[in-house]
Amino acid sequence: MTYEATGIQLNDGRSIMMRSAMPEDAAQLLTFLKDAYGSTDYLASYPEEIDYTEESEAAYIRNALEKPGELSLAAFHDGVLIGNTSLSCVRKRIKLCHRAEIAIAILPGFRGQGLGRKLMEAAIAKAREHGYLQVELEVVSTNIPARKLYESLGFKKQGVHYRGFRLKDGTFLDLEDMVLALDQA
Repeated sequence: MTYEATGIQLNDGRSIMMRSAMPEDAAQLLTFLKDAYGSTDYLASYPEEIDYTEESEAAYIRNALEKPGELSLAAFHDGVLIGNTSLSCVRKRIKLCHRAEIAIAILPGFRGQGLGRKLMEAAIAKAREHGYLQVELEVVSTNIPARKLYESLGFKKQGVHYRGFRLKDGTFLDLEDMVLALDQA
């Protein structure tokens, strides 16, 4: 799926460009992922676990552009990638293909400025356009700002993965499953 370039303004006045990630963004996306994953315990990986190559990331992006129901949406400030949202089918099976998974990451200097909402709204609109009936995500239970954002978008908590994350220091974090039923919203 593609998302046409759209300019938005953050709450603090900075101008952002949102558009589909392109294969030529692969190197920048890898750097972004390492920076984002290194900035919080709330994302699923540590920076050193990013073992994708520029070529494999470019292939992932091409797949998202070419396959219906897949999306890699990137946000740029002054040409630098500062946020990313992905949307993908849970599984290409008749009983499961009505469900999409969504994930989001934003660099620290751009959090709390409305970018997460804009990225999520854009991805949810694309999910509706594709015909998905629900969008799902996992969020660390102590990530209050993210939970509030998702709830304000209509996501409902549907369960908890007790001790879903285990950090390097041994700390456990619970993960909440959340779902947005697009055919009931």
